[in-house]
Amino acid sequence: MINNAGINSYKSIEEIDLETWNRTIAVTLTGTFICTRLALPAMQSQGSGNIINIASVAPWLGRGTIDYNAAKSGVLAITRSIARQYGPNGIRCNTIAPSVHKTTMAEKVMASEEGIDYIDAIPLGFVPGPDSVAKAALFLASDDSYYISGHTLLVDGGLTLRSVGDWSWRHSKKHSRLERYSLAAMCKHSRQSLSKPWDTLSLTS
Repeated sequence: MINNAGINSYKSIEEIDLETWNRTIAVTLTGTFICTRLALPAMQSQGSGNIINIASVAPWLGRGTIDYNAAKSGVLAITRSIARQYGPNGIRCNTIAPSVHKTTMAEKVMASEEGIDYIDAIPLGFVPGPDSVAKAALFLASDDSYYISGHTLLVDGGLTLRSVGDWSWRHSKKHSRLERYSLAAMCKHSRQSLSKPWDTLSLTS
């Protein structure tokens, strides 16, 4: 079974209302829970089963909308719980966590300036079509993955190898993420208000 349903409000935490939040959670997280719960009895009865959940790299990056990130984080937790609790019944459960792919849902992101930065941040340098996720699902659904369970397969072209701070790497190559974040913390602690603390201070990482 593959749990693939998911939606995204594309609203900031200031803009999102409770109705929108609940809808994203209902479709993306609660839907995964309901479908999994309904499938488990038959899988337990036959002594085998294979559940594949589609999540996202969003929880690793901390970017994007808070409703989507929260829902996909919950999907990751469901995968680990099912794999741990129902492994003795011969049931495997894994997650595929894709980055942005060329889909209708991603059109808004890819057409923006942020989308250009996103592509620049991918080590492989391009955004694929949905076939890359389909091929990952075929692998996890096959007997070739018979000893893989509780795993999250990142299909992201290496995107998560970059930290959140590295998204502005092309604009600030000189200073590492550690320098920028350490300096920001120092300024906050000392109640300073430097717009570019790295122009005034320096650290070695």
